[in-house]
Amino acid sequence: MRAEQRTGGLAQHAVWGLIRSAQAEHPGLFTLTDEDGTEESRRALAAALATGEPQIALRGGCCHVPSLLPERPDQAIVPRPARGPGGWTT
Repeated sequence: MRAEQRTGGLAQHAVWGLIRSAQAEHPGLFTLTDEDGTEESRRALAAALATGEPQIALRGGCCHVPSLLPERPDQAIVPRPARGPGGWTT
C-alpha cells in the first residue's frame, strides 16, 4: 500500500468496521467513501456515489472499488472439477 493510500489511524479503522457492520445489517443504506482530498476527487464524488457501490475510494478523481475479479479477463482463474474424488481446483 502506497503512503498516499493509507487510511487514518486506529480510530478511523474502528469507524470503518462500524460502517461495514451497518452495511451488512442494512444493505444499500450506507456507502463507505475514502477520498484523497484533491479537487478532482471532490468533483467526482457525486458520480461515484451514484454507482451504488457500497465502498469506494477516490484517487485523483478516479473511483476505485474492491473487487474479486482479475484486472484483465485473460488472467481469470476458472475453477474446474478435480480429477478423481475430491473438490474443486483452480
